[in-house]
Amino acid sequence: MRNGEGRQAHRWGWEPLESRVALSRAASFGAVGDSLTDEYRFYPPDRSQARNWVETLTATRNVDFGAYTTRDRGLPRDQGYANNWAKEDATTQGVVGGQLPGLARQVASGRVTYAAVGMGTNDFLFFAESVAAQALAGAPPTNLGQELAAVEANAVANFDATVETLLEANPGAKVIVETTPDIRQVPIVAQYLAIPGIGPVADAIAAAQAAYNQNIRQVAADLHQRVALADLAAQADSYESGSATTLPIGGIQVSLTTTGDNFHNAVLADKIHPGTVLQGLIANDIVAAADALGASIKPLSPAEIVGRARDVASHPGTAR
Repeated sequence: MRNGEGRQAHRWGWEPLESRVALSRAASFGAVGDSLTDEYRFYPPDRSQARNWVETLTATRNVDFGAYTTRDRGLPRDQGYANNWAKEDATTQGVVGGQLPGLARQVASGRVTYAAVGMGTNDFLFFAESVAAQALAGAPPTNLGQELAAVEANAVANFDATVETLLEANPGAKVIVETTPDIRQVPIVAQYLAIPGIGPVADAIAAAQAAYNQNIRQVAADLHQRVALADLAAQADSYESGSATTLPIGGIQVSLTTTGDNFHNAVLADKIHPGTVLQGLIANDIVAAADALGASIKPLSPAEIVGRARDVASHPGTAR
């Protein structure tokens, strides 16, 4: 056992997996998070024209996220799959206070073996929106550094608490953790960058977000026997690097510079959410992390990702 693993085991308050008895069960998945993970089908007019990684893996790989319903279960759940607790607009505090108890119960009962944690984007995005609104009103924050440090610290604490709770819920539980793409890469944020003086603020927010992501990476490295990383931030960075304006995949070109609900656009018309093709790539990141923990799920080929996008575009009202 590496020294880092020992320190983290002590930090989290549980023994390394080697000294415990792992439960044997069929693989089942659950998730907490925000609108990246919350099923797209129920959010017209834009997200309902696409499907996210949860919907893609259930449709193409029969990944078990629990029973499906189109009925509203009431808060803190949503329509869709019983093991997917993610909810649009959720911050890390919303995950801990609203979503985590339900998923932890499912993990404890053995209903969920692999728990995906994708949280934090909204903490930084909402802070950016707040700063932009104050700047437009002529009253920019006077304690920006202090406020931003508090956002980062709160996000880190909530992330750590989420992982700790899920690991402690069941010795056989495995956790997939996701980094958060730089908010400056979200098209809707571009309108904020046009506000005088916001550029350096956005850079500061991105730096705080990068520190939050580094904590996620460190947790995955230290607890690698039970925690695996889906580095969505690195994936998004790869699209932004260089001068390419399109992403070639599966025989088509996906636009990185325009937005729209046509699947040839990387981001939907709401200028926030990745379309079906990018969500297919995210699905493969989740698969790679799950497979590192023993799930044995076949990644989607580029042709499958594009084929899925075409199918959804042809039947947006009925495709899961």
